[in-house]
Amino acid sequence: MEYRVYARLVTCLMILVNVAIAPRETSAQGSLSRLTESVRTPSQPSPSSPEDESHERERRKRSSHRHDHDDDDHDGLSKLFWKTTAIALTAPIWAPIKIADDDYSSAGYFPEYPFQHGIDGYMMIDPWIPSEPFTYSLQVRTEYANDFDSISRIGTHFLFDTTTRFGIDGEVNHWRESLGAGLHDELWTGDMNVVFRFAQTARMQMRTGFGVNWLAAGGHSDFGFNFTYRGDFFPVEPWIVSAEVDFGSLGDETLLHGRFTTGLQWHRAEVFVGYDYYEVDQTELSGFITGLRIWY
Repeated sequence: MEYRVYARLVTCLMILVNVAIAPRETSAQGSLSRLTESVRTPSQPSPSSPEDESHERERRKRSSHRHDHDDDDHDGLSKLFWKTTAIALTAPIWAPIKIADDDYSSAGYFPEYPFQHGIDGYMMIDPWIPSEPFTYSLQVRTEYANDFDSISRIGTHFLFDTTTRFGIDGEVNHWRESLGAGLHDELWTGDMNVVFRFAQTARMQMRTGFGVNWLAAGGHSDFGFNFTYRGDFFPVEPWIVSAEVDFGSLGDETLLHGRFTTGLQWHRAEVFVGYDYYEVDQTELSGFITGLRIWY
C-alpha cells in the first residue's frame, strides 16, 4: 500500500517537473533565439557525394566542348547581358540624379522643418533661398512595431545631414518576444552609417552609404557590414513619404531590411505609419509600425 502511494507521488512529481520545464524548452525555439543562433553558428555547406562530383565533372566537360564551337555567339550575348545588368543595377543611383536634374553645381540648404515659409518640400536649392538657411539638419524618430502575434519592437533613429551632402545615420532597436507561460526573449539590433546625399530637390532627397550592423544578446555582440539606400519625398503639404533598404551581413549571415512609411507633418513633428521588414538568414521579423519624427 505504501509503495503504491509512493509510486503515485513520484509519477505526479515527474509530470509537474515536465510541465515546468516545457516552457523553457519552447523558449529556445522562438524567432529571436533562432535569429541569434543563426548569426553565431557558421553555415555548413552540404556535403556532395562522389556521384554528384562525377556528374559535375561530366557537365563541365560537355559545357567546355560546346563553348569551343559557340564562343563568338556567346561573346556577343555576354556583352549585351552584362551591359543590361550594369544599367539595371546602377539605375537606383543614376535615375534619381537624372530625375532631379542634379548636376552638383548648386548647394542645398535646410529650413527648420519641411514646408516652412512656403517651401515646396524640405530643401532650399541655391540660388532660391526664401529664408535664412541652415547648413545642417537633424532628424530624430522613435517608433513602435508589432507583428500582431508575439514580437514587438521599440526603435530610435537619427540622421544628421549637411550642405556638403555627407552625413551620419544610425538606429537602435529593442526586440521582445512573448514565449507564453510568462516567459519572454529579447535582443538589441542596430546600425551606423556614413551617408551621401546623391540626388536632391526641394521635394526629394536620396541618400546612400556604408556602415556596420550589430546585434547584442546574451551578453555578447555580433557585427557585420551594411549598405543603406533611402529616400524622403514631399509630394504635397503636409504629406511625407519615406523608404529605406539595408543590405549587408550580421555575423556569417545575410541581412536584409526594408521599410516604407507615410506621415503627416505639422511644424517640427511628423506622425507616421508604415511597414517594416527585417530578415537574417531564414528568420523574418516584420510588422506594422507607427511613430513620431522630429525635424531640427
